[in-house]
Amino acid sequence: MTGMTKRGNAILKTILIECSWMAIRKDPALLVYYKQLLPRMNSNKAIVKVARKLLNRITYVIIGKVKFNC
Repeated sequence: MTGMTKRGNAILKTILIECSWMAIRKDPALLVYYKQLLPRMNSNKAIVKVARKLLNRITYVIIGKVKFNC
């Protein structure tokens, strides 16, 4: 797994980072992950790692491995 790079859509990355800030407020698992990262790095780097984890979750859902009961 690689981190987020400078290449790619800057607007999409910005939106993903903002969603990550919201996700750590709503999702207890992501909040725990974020708090584990804080002693090792500053908050901006930690939120990028949370964004990567959130992106993996989004990809998993889009690929179709998770089905919703609608």
